[in-house]
Amino acid sequence: AKDLEFQTAEEVYPNKEDSGSNKKLSFFSSEKKNISENPNRLIWGDNLLVMQALLSQGYEGQIDLIYIDPPFNTGENFNFSTKINIGISEFEREMSMSERLAYTDTWERNIDSFLDMIYPRLQLIQKLLGSDKTIIMTAKKFTVIYSFILHEGKSTEFIHAWTELTKLIYQYEGSYGSCLHRASDILFIGYAQWPSLEQWEQSGSRLPANADKLRTTMRSCCVKIKTEYELAVVSDLLHDSLFSELDAKTTQNDNTN
Repeated sequence: AKDLEFQTAEEVYPNKEDSGSNKKLSFFSSEKKNISENPNRLIWGDNLLVMQALLSQGYEGQIDLIYIDPPFNTGENFNFSTKINIGISEFEREMSMSERLAYTDTWERNIDSFLDMIYPRLQLIQKLLGSDKTIIMTAKKFTVIYSFILHEGKSTEFIHAWTELTKLIYQYEGSYGSCLHRASDILFIGYAQWPSLEQWEQSGSRLPANADKLRTTMRSCCVKIKTEYELAVVSDLLHDSLFSELDAKTTQNDNTN
């Protein structure tokens, strides 16, 4: 991508003094300029190739803010056709190949293929951003809370079946995982997160055959299973690390600045 030229669809000069009669806005311009003279540009293309090209043209550490809205590993195809009416005739416009790829969120190897796509892009983003710059990432979340009332003496068998089934759901259905809580000897509460309500509702079809056995075991261990709440996440401050560890790192960073 070193010699890749941009297909620039639009240029915007933020300073009015730069957009006088001697400066013309270009369309599909690939002319190379010094970074200090570059206008804002709307670029069409694969963001992986575009970011590689930006790095080759000297943009490493030069970008203040990057916003991304990646696929969510939903396993769905969001392609659509557009109907156009001209007079009394109706025509159907099919999507171009690039549009089909952009609106497809299916992955041959499920989460592994999804991570193969997103990881190199995040690496390039890190190189483009300066040390004190910001990345904003859209991440939808949907949460489901379950209650499980168990038969006496079934907790060990239930926990094992729940754990193995949850691993399969995470691997094959693209959930964000789940957490199981013990409220009493026979009452357990499950907390699961998904990218969206739609993905949770459509889950189940991609699970391997042994998932049915695990689900049957879970049900046999329970007197009652109930979906207590279906929730949209508004703010998420959960962390994998202990707060004391995060606080120590923050304090250390503050002291070095």
